[in-house]
Amino acid sequence: MTTKRFDLAACFEPDESAPKRQLLVKEPGLTMLHLTLAPGQAMPVHNHPGCHVTIQGLVGEATVWLDGEEQPLPAHELVFFSGERMVSPRNTSAAPAAVLITLVPVAGA
Repeated sequence: MTTKRFDLAACFEPDESAPKRQLLVKEPGLTMLHLTLAPGQAMPVHNHPGCHVTIQGLVGEATVWLDGEEQPLPAHELVFFSGERMVSPRNTSAAPAAVLITLVPVAGA
């Protein structure tokens, strides 16, 4: 496997028209993406069946809507949950926010 490096600061470019997703890694057993959200933006409610999910706050304060409950996610914090749960990363703050999302298949799923 080759080594790849990503400048996550360069990924942080808020787009007022829609959340900005950048796929960083897509390999068997691992998917990682950078998500930038301008104030008021949200991803549609969805789930990731058969996966473990982490969302890490990188910049600003995002909100993770998880099964109907909003949880603040400031920079440098991480939330981990089953991909069976319904999720929607959001930005309810007044400043842009960015998160790093990781999906890993559940062993044997």
